[in-house]
Amino acid sequence: MENTDTLQEQIVSAYNALRATFPAENQGELAQRIGINRSTLSRALNGDERYITPGMLRKIQEATGGPSFSGDRQRIPFYDMDVTAGIVEAYPDTETPAYSINFAPVNDCTAALPVYGESMEPGIRSGDIVFVRELHNRTTLQWGEIYLVVTDETCDNMRTIKRVYPHPDGQHYILRADNPTYKGDTIIPVASVLKIFIVKGHFARKQL
Repeated sequence: MENTDTLQEQIVSAYNALRATFPAENQGELAQRIGINRSTLSRALNGDERYITPGMLRKIQEATGGPSFSGDRQRIPFYDMDVTAGIVEAYPDTETPAYSINFAPVNDCTAALPVYGESMEPGIRSGDIVFVRELHNRTTLQWGEIYLVVTDETCDNMRTIKRVYPHPDGQHYILRADNPTYKGDTIIPVASVLKIFIVKGHFARKQL
């Protein structure tokens, strides 16, 4: 029963997000948008276990424009690992993805990961899911954009999500938080950066 209750909460949350996206539509119109009849939607929202299914949740999320999840791993791999908006241990290349996500606007991304830490609030909150794409040509860095930066042991084996700016000496990057309570920049050598990923989008976990 615990799993069913959790899934029903997710369905109700997804439906509330759908209502917020299309506030002028009534339940019948929203059901039509989802691709089901109104009575089916009503039963799912009211706790009828026959209609509390992952498929129902996925349909509502897709109608809202949010990501859907798939077990085939043919889309964006989701790594259920600790990626923080602070500085932590190195990004493990050997990590196995938990599942894949199919969401057309970011299907060119390298990975999706959960974020922990408050340094990038209010834009990216702790618990959000970020979609990142690895940059292989760093001359295409867009200064001031948000990146996931992964360094080697000479820079404490860190991975961190920050805005990246050029240093005047050309040999370092400046990493800067959005949260004004996190004062001061982090300066790291360009040569210490193993990988860098641009953050192309993010979703609150409660939307998934």
